[in-house]
Amino acid sequence: TEYIDTMSKVLFSYFKAYQSRLMKLQYEVVADKDDLMATEDTVKRGFFSAGRVPLKNRSTVFTLGDRACVLTTELEDPIIVPHVAAKSEKKFSFESLFRSLNYSLLDNACREYLFIVDFFAF
Repeated sequence: TEYIDTMSKVLFSYFKAYQSRLMKLQYEVVADKDDLMATEDTVKRGFFSAGRVPLKNRSTVFTLGDRACVLTTELEDPIIVPHVAAKSEKKFSFESLFRSLNYSLLDNACREYLFIVDFFAF
């Protein structure tokens, strides 16, 4: 049980740090719940909010573009290494970051399973 406790803490801290570094590589232009396709571009003012300017270019956020490649050609690409991508100043869509995080989680889980089976001779 000590191995399980130690590895859960190590992997939790690793993936928490990896996720936070990945999210820094996301495109700045993201849609939120107030952005709609067929509405006027007016500043919304509420009782508790000062007002928010809507997105300038909605077509880049709401169109599929090359984000579908994540499911086809980029599915088994290597994971995104945050410090390398930050050096080259590359930005990624949320789908690419999500794929990279899940792919690294799956890879680590499989490798951990193989290690446990080999080391503890199950």
